Amino acid sequence: MRRRERMRAGALRQLSLTDAQKQQAQTLRRENFERNVAAREELKQLLQKRQQATLTDADQARARELRQQLQQSRQSTREQVARLLTEEQRTRLQEMRKNRRENRERFRQKGSNRVI
Repeated sequence: MRRRERMRAGALRQLSLTDAQKQQAQTLRRENFERNVAAREELKQLLQKRQQATLTDADQARARELRQQLQQSRQSTREQVARLLTEEQRTRLQEMRKNRRENRERFRQKGSNRVI
């Protein structure tokens, strides 16, 4: 499991999910992963072409399409998982996301003040 996925799964752990919620969320994430294997592999090949400086305009357009498709799929999965949550869990998740955004912004500001 990738680091980002583990972090998201960690966020769900903080919500005290029931066993049924955990199972349903895991199933949703697994289905999303399996559904997007081909798109991720194609995008990986396009990135290799870019590194080799053989990427065409059509390839660039296809890479944009694939990124958008993957982003939409992730968002859809997030929404499906959120529907599994109780109102209290959703509220807690929103608070956690807000804190994460604030921390990220603070980190960006701190990083921009560095002297190179």
